[in-house]
Amino acid sequence: MLPKLMSLQQVPAGNTVAILGIEKYMTKNGTICTDPSSYPMKNMVYSVAPVVKQAVEPVKAKDLPKLIQAMRQLASSDNLVVCTVDEKTGEYLIAGAGELHLEICFADLQKFMGDAKIVIKDPVVTYCETVVAESPNNVLAKSPNNHNRLFGTASPLEPELLKEILSGNLECNPGNPKLAKHLSSTYQWNVDEAKNIWSFSPLAGNHANLLVNGTKGVQYMQEIKDSCVAACEWVTAEGVLAQEPMQGIRFTIRDSVLHADAIHRAGNQMIPCTRKLLYAAQLSASPRLLEPVYLVEITCPRHAVRGCYSSILRRRGQILEETPRDKTNLVVLKAYLPVAESFGFASALRQETGGEAFPMMFFDHWQLVDGDPLEDGSTANKIVREIRRRKGLSDTLPRLSDYADTL
Repeated sequence: MLPKLMSLQQVPAGNTVAILGIEKYMTKNGTICTDPSSYPMKNMVYSVAPVVKQAVEPVKAKDLPKLIQAMRQLASSDNLVVCTVDEKTGEYLIAGAGELHLEICFADLQKFMGDAKIVIKDPVVTYCETVVAESPNNVLAKSPNNHNRLFGTASPLEPELLKEILSGNLECNPGNPKLAKHLSSTYQWNVDEAKNIWSFSPLAGNHANLLVNGTKGVQYMQEIKDSCVAACEWVTAEGVLAQEPMQGIRFTIRDSVLHADAIHRAGNQMIPCTRKLLYAAQLSASPRLLEPVYLVEITCPRHAVRGCYSSILRRRGQILEETPRDKTNLVVLKAYLPVAESFGFASALRQETGGEAFPMMFFDHWQLVDGDPLEDGSTANKIVREIRRRKGLSDTLPRLSDYADTL
């Protein structure tokens, strides 16, 4: 290896090259080549998701630029980790697949920071917002100047279609004729609506929400498309309940009344109008909260099984199966465990079983949290209020009348 950075004209095949300055243009991965017709390397699809977040800050305020640089290095060195800044609280957040993954990330971060020390805050779980019913009626939203009106609905996506999007098997390319044909033949979508998908949002997340133009014979719809897509991008990244990302929602614009003058339906009018419409549609379609769930595999001796059961069930877990290993005294337990209950699970399990059980946790799926988040006293309501408190939002939960307008 070369001891220092050098300027090279060429490198023979079979060598690994480290290029300086490329991090300005690529954060995770990409393909560099001189031939425009060459096929780019595909991004990796992970079976896990960054569902656990922790805030980090330097011990000394003067080390903040070092922390920002170190987080950039961490984001480019690990394809799965997501480093962000919370705009409201100003916290520097690092999201990973679980406790162990984040421990490794923080060890790397400290290495990048050198002598500057960091403080790590308590972990936070990422939730998602969704809906479980179709809006009973069209909701109405007016633009700030009252010259434009949008009518729309929200409904849950088909579970199989949602799985296809999340697994990366579906090419999320609005306007693709193959996509429209697939949706109409496999999921019985209306052909015109399947051809008029405007966006898969949010682009920075899982693309698992759709904005559909379901209007017929309405003028100027193509002119407001960009504003509606921008609003959808904003809304799906920050849902109405607790500003958590949305998942599995189909928003459909059913009708609109638009001003004939282009200046009166510009972005400053249509983006707030579409945002209000989508939030109102979400609230009208029985909103619910989704929580991430781990699949836990525990290997333990037969006499320690009872301790494993009590540890899992105490944390809202669900036992799936118990399989004895051939010709050994070992048993393999499989169970679902909500990510929110997983912190400290490994140490609690060791205590319960005398250190004889070995757990492995993988992100598996998202599940609905019990109860209506808008009903006081339910589990979902408590979680939503806790998230809102943490983010500095009002303790009063949103109502449909806050967003929906009347004729």
